[in-house]
Amino acid sequence: MKYLLFKYFAKFLLLCTVSLFSLTIGAHKINGYKFIHIEESGNLYGIEERLTSYFSGLGFETIASYNYEDMSSSDKSLLLIATYQYNIVYGGHSTLILTLSDVTGTVIYKASGQGISFSAKGDMKNALKKIFKQIDQLHYTYDPNMNKVKNVVHHSFSSWSEDSIKSYLKAKSTASIEGIYKNSSNNLDYYRIAILREKDTYYGIIVETENKRWNKGDTKIVLRPIEKNHYDVEYYDFKGKKINSIGNYDSRILTFIYSDNGETQKIQFLKVYPNKTSGTSDGSQSTNDSEVKATGSGFIISGNVIATNYHVVEDAENVKVVLNPTGMPEEFDAKILSVDKANDLALLVIKDKKFSPLSPAPYSISTKVEDVGTSVFAMGYPLSSVMGKEVKITDGIISSKTGYEDDAVTYQISAPVQPGNSGGALFDKKGHLIGITNAAITSADNVGYAIKSSYLLNLIDSAPITIELPKGEDLAHKELTDIIKLYTPYVALIKVY
Repeated sequence: MKYLLFKYFAKFLLLCTVSLFSLTIGAHKINGYKFIHIEESGNLYGIEERLTSYFSGLGFETIASYNYEDMSSSDKSLLLIATYQYNIVYGGHSTLILTLSDVTGTVIYKASGQGISFSAKGDMKNALKKIFKQIDQLHYTYDPNMNKVKNVVHHSFSSWSEDSIKSYLKAKSTASIEGIYKNSSNNLDYYRIAILREKDTYYGIIVETENKRWNKGDTKIVLRPIEKNHYDVEYYDFKGKKINSIGNYDSRILTFIYSDNGETQKIQFLKVYPNKTSGTSDGSQSTNDSEVKATGSGFIISGNVIATNYHVVEDAENVKVVLNPTGMPEEFDAKILSVDKANDLALLVIKDKKFSPLSPAPYSISTKVEDVGTSVFAMGYPLSSVMGKEVKITDGIISSKTGYEDDAVTYQISAPVQPGNSGGALFDKKGHLIGITNAAITSADNVGYAIKSSYLLNLIDSAPITIELPKGEDLAHKELTDIIKLYTPYVALIKVY
């Protein structure tokens, strides 16, 4: 007898534990919601009025259909949508099913009740009583912290105030994408985030938001660089769901697109600090020579398109091009147009309203491999910080048709090449462009390398825009000094920030 009593008591405790666990889970789910909207479905026997009255009595704010669409997405994140299905069985027991879902369609709670009476309306009343009894056991009380986003992204910025963020941005030479942004998308609540770099990753933390699910310091977005101005995006939506995309930063706007339930969503954040007059290293304002990370050389191909080495602009946050078309150096904003990493080539495009394209370049681009012994000269801006910002000329010959370790992409040349010459033009004495200088061996005298011009032609051909090739004449009849004067306005100093 004692054993039987213990067995039944243990079974009773287990049932109570399971029931209590179920109630806790149910309460945990619905207590994070403040509003409820009853979907219209014919209002058979006054079901919708009864549901509205019941949930209002629990403490929910009921949202009518006419103002549901006027709610902010923040409030919608706290909204339950109640749908019901009444299955009438004449001569038997009818069944009412009630489903509570969030705005994404995720079911939060589901209950059903079967009527016991001799009429459909009576069945409905009895079924509702059973459903209400089930919901009563959840002990609903709105808890604003219940649905907070559980942010698990780790970095050192989560406790920073806006003042400390601004101090950091003022004090450091920051990447152009770093700063404070506001969202400019119509389908989002108002957000302000600060994008800051830690090691090789950028974190966008919340500075201010209307969304009650989020706290200041939570990470809204994580950006990992792919290539110039393009990022692998890890974005957390209004409920904290992680979304992956590819983002682009251009003209102080971060943009990315993703698909949500079959609909394309475009998200944009506009940079509001530092602004254009703040004097920090943002975008086109990073012009102080003390902020220059590296310099190189380049030359005009056509219009506003300039060729250089990829390694010159590889880590660039911002690029400036200095040209000397009138005898006075002029500096222009430029962007990367296309790159060939394998062959160390890049095309830049000048994006500056004050730039007026020069007349077509006076040289042509050679398509053939030059012979060993061909006389050549290089034009560029080596060591511009100490040697000055006047174009420098060195001359020599092609020493070998292959470069370092028999590299078929490059020539070996005897024309001296120094740091800063990278990306500069190599011409033969007839004035044809035959290569792009890109390296030297510092332990050997007069050993430099230049990429063959045929590889530049391949990059030009694959560029995203049509580029007209220069059609210069054979200048064998001209003196070298005259050729240099003619070509100098087309040779560029590249400044990388």
